[in-house]
Amino acid sequence: MSSQQPTEPLANESLAKTAGIFLDRTQAEAAQQALIEAGIPAAGLSIQESAIDPNPPLAKSKGAKSARSGAITGGLFGSIVAVLLSFSAQNFPGDSPVSFAGSSQAGIVIGIIGVAVGALGGALIGLLTGSSAPSADADPRPNSKYLLLIQAQAEDLGKVRDLVRQQGGEIQI
Repeated sequence: MSSQQPTEPLANESLAKTAGIFLDRTQAEAAQQALIEAGIPAAGLSIQESAIDPNPPLAKSKGAKSARSGAITGGLFGSIVAVLLSFSAQNFPGDSPVSFAGSSQAGIVIGIIGVAVGALGGALIGLLTGSSAPSADADPRPNSKYLLLIQAQAEDLGKVRDLVRQQGGEIQI
């Protein structure tokens, strides 16, 4: 976190605190300058950078792409396992893990189940691992916001909030 520390102490009589949230540092600095020009002491103003959320929303993550790739990979793996189990059922009818099937179409059923289970498992693993990674087209710095912390006289609070909104900020407190 970076911050600008106040340099002058303020008198503690009837002070109120508020904060404006900005997505751009230049907006926060412009609001800080506008407040100084409006008569708010610079000692009561500071800018802090903080993270919004380290995990992007699912729509802006690689979750869907990873789930798709995981489903394909899992389906292929499941089909390979199903083919091996089918061969096992044909070659060792009494000792096979799938000997309970007993029909000639057991290989097809086992194949479909193997592909479905593999695709589902791969998709789930892909979704979970990709959901925390931002996508390539996402904004490179979406996780930052800038807080303009303001300490001013209580009677100036309305004017301060109006100036922050005029500069593109959102009042937090």
